[in-house]
Parts: sequence; C-alpha cells; structure tokens
Amino acid sequence: MAEIKLLICSDLHVSNSANETVEVASFVDVLKPNEGPLHDLKDFLYQNNLTCDFLVCPGDLGDAADPDSIRFGWKELADIGGICGASVLATAGNHDLDSERLYDKADCKGVLQGLSPQFPVLEQSLWDQYWARHYCIFKRSGIRFVLLNSCGFHESSGESAYGRLSDKTLNDLKNDLLSESCDINVLVCHHPPQGQSEGKQGDGDYIKNGDELIHILDHGNYGDWLVIYGHKHFAKLQYSRGSANSPILLSSGSASAYPFGDYGKDGKNQIHFVTLLVDDFNENGLLGTIESYEWDKVNGWLPSVAEGGLPDICGFGHRPQIRVLCRQIADAFGESDVFLNLSVLIEKFPMLRYLDPIVRKKLEYNLRHVHGIAYHGAKQRFRKI
Repeated sequence: MAEIKLLICSDLHVSNSANETVEVASFVDVLKPNEGPLHDLKDFLYQNNLTCDFLVCPGDLGDAADPDSIRFGWKELADIGGICGASVLATAGNHDLDSERLYDKADCKGVLQGLSPQFPVLEQSLWDQYWARHYCIFKRSGIRFVLLNSCGFHESSGESAYGRLSDKTLNDLKNDLLSESCDINVLVCHHPPQGQSEGKQGDGDYIKNGDELIHILDHGNYGDWLVIYGHKHFAKLQYSRGSANSPILLSSGSASAYPFGDYGKDGKNQIHFVTLLVDDFNENGLLGTIESYEWDKVNGWLPSVAEGGLPDICGFGHRPQIRVLCRQIADAFGESDVFLNLSVLIEKFPMLRYLDPIVRKKLEYNLRHVHGIAYHGAKQRFRKI
C-alpha cells in the first residue's frame, strides 16, 4: 500500500537569551544549541532510524521576530529534514514577522526571504508565488500541497492578533484549484481556519475569511483535504464545520515552546508523524494515521501518553455510525469469548485504524454502557464486563 509520511514540527519559538527586549519563551535557545527538544529530536530520529517524505513547519520558527532565532530555527529544521530524508515545507507565523512593531530597523520579512535554504520552499517559482500571492500550490508524490500565508497582513497596523486572507487571495486560490484536479490535498497555514478556544486562550485568533476558505475546500470538486496549522500550541484533530466530507483539521502541538499554563496536561510539547494512504482513495477517500511523540527534559522524546494532546497513535478519515460499529464489535465476540485483542478486531474491521480520538472515546463509552464491553488500553484488548 503506497503511503506518504509527513513529520509536523510546529511553533519552535526559538529564543535568543542575548536579546533582552523579549522574554525567553522556548526550551530551545540560540546560545544553547546542544540542548533542548530540537537537539534531542535529531538524536531521536537518528537512533530510531525514523524517516519521512516531508518535514512540515506551520510557522513560528523564532520568537518575537528575533532574526537570529528565526535563522537558527530554520537551520535546525534543515538539519532535521536531512536526518530523516525529507523535503522541508513551511509557512510564516506571526512570530516570524514583526507583528508587534518591536524593531525599528530590522526587515523581518526580509530575514525570512533571505533564509538558506529558501523559505518556505526551495523552488524559485514557488517561492515567488508564495511571497507575491500569499500562497503557493504544487504537486508532489501524488499529493497537492498549498502553503498559505495567513500572516500576509501582519505588516499592517492592527492585524497582529489574527490571520487574514483577502477576497482576492481566496479567488485566486479557487481558480488555481480548478485548473488541475487532485484527490489528496494538504493545506498548511499558521492560524486556525476556524475558531478554536481551549484553556482560556480565546478563539479570536483564527483566519479572517477562514470559514470561506473551508467552504471552498469543502464544496468545490477539489478532492479531499487535510488542513495542518499551528499557533495554538494545542494538539487537536477534528473535522471542520461543513458537509459529511468536510476537511480534516490538524492543530499541531508546539515542538519546543514553553507550554501555556492554562492548558494543564494538554500543554505538552509534541511532534506528529502523519501517514497518508495514497492508493486507497478511490475506495475509502482520504485516510491516514497520526503517531505523536512528546518531550520532557528527563526522558527526551517518547510516544505520547494517553492524557493530554494527541495520543501515541490515532487516525482520521473514517466517519462511522458509532452505534452500528459498536454492534458489529459486540457481535464479533463469541459466546465463550471473554477477551478480544485489538489486533484481532482490526483484522475484522480494518477501518478501526482510522478513527479520530473523539470518535474512539465515543466508541469506548458506547461499548461499555450499551454492550457491557470495556477497552483496556494498556493491554490493547476488549473485555466483557
């Protein structure tokens, strides 16, 4: 089965402790290159021989538009991409631009445009399109990518608190999508396209015109969509508002920023390996799995624990009727069966791999309270109770 794997490494917020005008906001510091999550990630990828096709960063390389932080963050991503054999794709975040007018003389947009390798994509024609039209669009490995700049207005006064897409940008994007069809599509932006409020962080920082963007992706004949974004530092997988085939929204955790205290256990540093099934589209649409890893100072990078953020593994694309699926699982138990391993059920029902965390919780609740079947995650099995 053909697969494409993405590594999502978002919101680095690399700090520069030599810059006394801003507070340190990250476990990664320009002056301490041999410690922290990104240093540990390089070791982790190398030691475990982990590879991917694309390394994706949905913005905020640096913090508070510090030029040295941005350059350091981009170099780290280039090194990480080299270790896992990946092409590096990115988009600008609000902290990569001088959204708060902190610098009188620094050309922060020019810093991004002067990065080496080129940011956010290597090809010159795509680089030109991104900076001129606030997006670029291209096909790789059977997947159409859109790198979208939701911070395109951040050089204007009063725009720092949210993202924005102009009507012209939306119309241009719509016309470009119409010019060539593609079944599987990935859009990368920094801000959430629809409101997302957790941990008292508010939901006013979404993309203005984001609902219209989702409407275009959902209602046009442009294939299926996975939208990957950062900014919130809160890992979450959900389906957007819209039709039964609405875009899948992946809010990435932050790879290395200090967690927001209001997030509690959800405020963890995470990266995500996203695997897309390419040759299964005609039968089941866009399906995929997500493997998430979390970092702490003591243990480095490990598979994520169940509480907070995204779990160690989950999926997306299968949107079942919960009651029907629960009844099928209950019927799979023989009269003498007390236990059924998850692996056995996946052999019977392969689409279980592609359930998102919210649907999984509903499934487990319904099985327990309607059918008397409990799921034991540590033992990876279901048991009659």
